[in-house]
Amino acid sequence: MHGRSFGSGISPVSGPAVLAVLLVAVVLLGAGCLAYVYGEPSGSDPASAETTATLSRTDGSDIAGGQALGDTDTTGAESPEDVEAKVLQADVFIWDTTSAGIGAVRAIQHAREQYPVGSIVIAAPGGIIAAMPAQGLSVEDTYVEWGDTHTSGFWEEFRADVLEFYSSVGVSGLNHQGRLVVEPEVAERFLRGYLAATPSDQPEVRFLSGHLREVKVTEDGYVLELAAGDDGQGATTTVKASLAIDASVEGDLARLAGARYRFGMSENIYGGGEGYPPLPDGDVPDTWIQRVSALLTLGLSGKPQEHVSAAELAPYLASYPDELRIGAEWAEAFEDSWTMQHKLPGNKRELNEMWSDYLEDIGLPHRYIFGYDKDVAIRQELREEVLTYTVQQVKFLQEHGYPDLEITHLPERLYIREGIRVVGLTTYTGEDVEEGVVYHPVALGKYSQYDVHLPVQNDHSPREISVPMETLISRDLPSLLIPGPLSTDHRAYNSAVRMEPVRANVGGACGVLAAIALAEGKKPAAVPYSRVKEELLRQEYRLSK
Repeated sequence: MHGRSFGSGISPVSGPAVLAVLLVAVVLLGAGCLAYVYGEPSGSDPASAETTATLSRTDGSDIAGGQALGDTDTTGAESPEDVEAKVLQADVFIWDTTSAGIGAVRAIQHAREQYPVGSIVIAAPGGIIAAMPAQGLSVEDTYVEWGDTHTSGFWEEFRADVLEFYSSVGVSGLNHQGRLVVEPEVAERFLRGYLAATPSDQPEVRFLSGHLREVKVTEDGYVLELAAGDDGQGATTTVKASLAIDASVEGDLARLAGARYRFGMSENIYGGGEGYPPLPDGDVPDTWIQRVSALLTLGLSGKPQEHVSAAELAPYLASYPDELRIGAEWAEAFEDSWTMQHKLPGNKRELNEMWSDYLEDIGLPHRYIFGYDKDVAIRQELREEVLTYTVQQVKFLQEHGYPDLEITHLPERLYIREGIRVVGLTTYTGEDVEEGVVYHPVALGKYSQYDVHLPVQNDHSPREISVPMETLISRDLPSLLIPGPLSTDHRAYNSAVRMEPVRANVGGACGVLAAIALAEGKKPAAVPYSRVKEELLRQEYRLSK
């Protein structure tokens, strides 16, 4: 947020003032504090030391730097059981608190002076922050060239806030490649704070905890039903919204609304009354979908107070080693692995290896995505299955050369690298990526040309991408914006498009598009690109190299 100014809108935060953002969150999220203890000077290797700073925590306790928080902090999220009005009116409804969902909220807030929006409802199961930096994806997925990170907009706001915090406690938030590295607890506090710290002159933001059970498309927009409870059988709340934004990777809202989509390596079209894609078949690559992971955060600090407790881990280890799927060769190579090379603050690591992907059931991602339509509890059940698999891998490492390795954080969400891809007004293709096509760009990024966790040939040559505005608008539902399941083919999706810096800013572009459409009484497809570009540039989004 350095140097950012939006007229008389949201003021930039710089220097020690970044902690004020968190003090606002304290008022809205509850009292208490979360102490982070570090001590190597800023600019050094991001490891733990002695300087102490405080972040807000809602349970009233103080803990040492980076310790797992235990139960998910859902403060600020209202359950349908607690909402007095059983029908809520909103200008915009956003499904899921991914980087794209929170990016959409921030862009609408920043645009409020030019394009005022009255109210936003954002909802997610369990009231968690689903953005992957809060769920263990701790190393920034971007290529840094000559100091150029290709970041801007909402992602740069988040990045700057995190770096400012780490600098204030004497720690570098950058790794040896210049990528942001962030502990899940730190990421979660900032991302949740963006939803909570809403001054009175901004759009009202209501954050609901619940499962999406029904979506009806009307002449006036959408009628959406949210249900409480782990099984989605609890009290319900109805939201009536003029526009909807599906920020989920799984495309839940779009599917329930009847939008057509593509899935996996195939470019066949499903949904819209045409049925679900076939279950993945190991002999038919067109049916394959990327593997999922539970991104554990590992610690090497030797501080027991930072570890996930033995009692919490016990259910995942009850069958050890029966469900173990890791060989001695991986343990021998672990010292030079991605996980070990990319240090996080507090001498932690992001467990993100090909062998730590869930390899036991090629059909699990399909069941995770589409099973939700009939049984919302299935995602938590599958999370437990994948966590068991992954925790046992860490246990094996502990017994084979890494006795000091500990688990410091368990994700509340699995890492779904690829969900559905809704059919938009246009489709961004792998050929467009390879040829450097630029048309109505709303988000810029740079990463591998083709990066998948599948037994196929990857292409890790650096490639810049420019996401077209028209990929964010559903072809079937003109009032539905799709930053989560945006319209690409399989190869384009698995470039920089699916990486968090781009996901976040695609969400921001949808927020801008929604704000302009609502202010001018238009459908998103009728909003001229020039207006969207002007507002994105005003909010310091970078749209070209």
